[in-house]
Amino acid sequence: MPFRWCDAAAPRGRAPRSGTSLVSGLNPFLTIAAVASILFGCRAGDHVLDLGTQAVVVGIDGADWKIIDRLAAEGHLPAMASLRDRGVWGEIETLHDIPLSPVIWTSVATAKKADKHGVTWFMVDRPDGTRAPVRSTNRKVKAIWNILAEHRRRPTVIGWWATYPAEEIGRGVLVSDAIGFHGFGATARDGDDGKKTYPASLFETVSLLVPPEQQITADYARRFIHIDAETYSNVMFSPARHTRHNPFNPIHLFQQYAVTAEGYTAIAEELLEERPFDLFMVYYEQVDSLSHLFMKYAPPKLEWIETEPYERFRDVVTEWYKHQDALLGRLLARIDLEKTAVFVLSDHGFKSGERRIRSEEVVDVRKAHLDHEPKGIFIAAGPKLRKGVQVDGASVLDVTPTVLHYLGLPVAQDMDGKVLDTIFEDEFLGEHPIRYIASYEAGSETERGREAANEPTNDSPVEENLDQLRALGYLETPSESGLGSDGAVESSPEIHNNLGRVYLQNGEPDKARREFEKALELDPDNADALLSIAQIHRVEGRVVQAEQLVKRALQADPNSIGALSQLAEIKRDLDDLDEAIRLFREALRIDDSQPFVHLGLGDVLQRAGQFEEAERAFRHVLELDPDSAKAYYNLGATYGNQGRLDEAVICYERSLELAPQAPEAVLAHNNLGVIHLNRGEVEQAAERFAMAVKASPFHLESRYNLALIYLDESKVDEAISLLENAARIQPNHELVTLRLGLAYLRKGRNEDAFKSFLLVRRLYPQNWNALLGLALLHLGAGQEEQARASLDEALRLGGDVARNQAKSFPRLDELISGR
Repeated sequence: MPFRWCDAAAPRGRAPRSGTSLVSGLNPFLTIAAVASILFGCRAGDHVLDLGTQAVVVGIDGADWKIIDRLAAEGHLPAMASLRDRGVWGEIETLHDIPLSPVIWTSVATAKKADKHGVTWFMVDRPDGTRAPVRSTNRKVKAIWNILAEHRRRPTVIGWWATYPAEEIGRGVLVSDAIGFHGFGATARDGDDGKKTYPASLFETVSLLVPPEQQITADYARRFIHIDAETYSNVMFSPARHTRHNPFNPIHLFQQYAVTAEGYTAIAEELLEERPFDLFMVYYEQVDSLSHLFMKYAPPKLEWIETEPYERFRDVVTEWYKHQDALLGRLLARIDLEKTAVFVLSDHGFKSGERRIRSEEVVDVRKAHLDHEPKGIFIAAGPKLRKGVQVDGASVLDVTPTVLHYLGLPVAQDMDGKVLDTIFEDEFLGEHPIRYIASYEAGSETERGREAANEPTNDSPVEENLDQLRALGYLETPSESGLGSDGAVESSPEIHNNLGRVYLQNGEPDKARREFEKALELDPDNADALLSIAQIHRVEGRVVQAEQLVKRALQADPNSIGALSQLAEIKRDLDDLDEAIRLFREALRIDDSQPFVHLGLGDVLQRAGQFEEAERAFRHVLELDPDSAKAYYNLGATYGNQGRLDEAVICYERSLELAPQAPEAVLAHNNLGVIHLNRGEVEQAAERFAMAVKASPFHLESRYNLALIYLDESKVDEAISLLENAARIQPNHELVTLRLGLAYLRKGRNEDAFKSFLLVRRLYPQNWNALLGLALLHLGAGQEEQARASLDEALRLGGDVARNQAKSFPRLDELISGR
């Protein structure tokens, strides 16, 4: 049966979208400890406790439990295995708004999302028109090391994203990310050496601990890469033979990642031995970077991977995991685990095995986020922490609040994260309940933006950074991005576009629009900004303005698949399905690697009744992104429209499993309810409709459908409550208003019923059901002549169907029989 709003008494008409279906038929018992923990408006310094605790935080970008579990079971990861055995562990949820490393790791350090901390991309604008890698001066809020330093604690930080120029942190130590290489940009050669560490005098010592790339010898590399010494010597980076790195050469990239990992570890070992600390933080990017480069070559061999690179690179990822564990072990060997808590985390996981996406680029960053799994790793072990407990519900935003509490500091209420209280021993929590202050930012305006404006730049290294970003897909070529022919950067609207997207996701369109307009001030033809403003117009009902902006974006970039896809969506919403299909297919001819284009095409094909082609489109989405809840949902709707209900159920349930809080979840629950109801499974249907009602306060169909079941079960009051709620969501809806009138009639609320039927009659003059309702009300009021007139009109409009319906009401049957 088609998935449409259907009612036995409803007039026939065009089925709506298949994406949705509507069926016929202050505590007085608050503890003293809890009260004591609420410190709103107090100064943090008044409430810092000396608990005698210290912590180490190790960030391993992209580490994934699936690979760790397998290797640990084989005895290859003794450091991680021992930490997990003596502590707590679990998955940690990533952030999805801007899935870039500098953004997420800044959120880890601040417990705040990008709209608060201000780091939204790899590069930032400079006043002289050039760009530089994202810096500490671009962060708008305090990181945990700033907070600790202000309260006379001793933080040590090594290699964390966006820490150059190194900030003054009191008695602490900071070795910025400009000491080593990042996978997507910053090199050790960029910037002022005097600002790479705090204190500045530390630079001369720690810089010598980062080896030059040529020290990654063939013997070192062959632990990871199956390559003979002569070939390696010919392809490796060496200053004697190369003036610049080749960002398309995976061996050059491997050398950069390796020297950075070795350097950060050596620096950490020395500082652990020589410098006392309260919090010690070190960041490793290499698991993620090497996974982006080499996971495609890992076993089992993918059919599209050629044999030669497979044989050369097949073991890079697993062997690096083993090496990363050895690096972690070197740190643990210098830590007293009886006095120090160790936290190990990643910002996300990484797809492996059969879940890998197809990508034939060195790194295809257009799809790089699809390589990521949403759950990373979290391990915590040490004094005051529980043992043998699995942690649920952790987020990367929770790390800083948790560590602050462990170190005796209050948590700020303006942080987006929470304390992971389940990791602590009950005794520790009982003696030290979680305490809060309003903010660590109040009354301490930072100087962050001033230093960046006068920061000297080294043009060659900056350009080398840009070359690497271009090669990896984060930056377009000069001809595509408005860069000059000499490669000098003229603008960088990405920062504003990314922040605008965050504001949109937060439901703040006015703030978002201002950011997109700033992007256009930098680049008047920036397609991303134009399309984002167009999307705001569409949501607010200004379709003409939206279409004008989309066409302007297409003029600036005729090959913009985003512009073609959004124009297709506009045509779809105007019911020009043929043109929408043509536009989506044109976008796919330009680039068929983006799941959202196939998803849009499948949606339009489904609306056009071309279900087999729609099915192929949605299945292609799942080839590109196996975890696309939207694709599973839409595939379920496609199957439903074809009568393939068992397959539809499987797809809807898989969609709910992948994204139980997504917008599609309410629709999946509702459509599953429809299937159950059509199978006569009323109890299961009611459960699904109730889930949909709970999932969304604005979903009309589920309220209507559940109300019909309640009416059949004579739960008239419950039904009326649902229908009245539905009527508030969409006033004057034909079926809702009609059923509400019938429910009022059953409860004897004749005046309300009359208003409902009269409204249907006025707005939908062909609806004979409202006329039958009016006839019944007229009879109840003793107005037989008006009743006959309403009945006759109903029979004229509805024919035999209306006659049979009328005869189900005894008093109307008498009128018909008495003719």
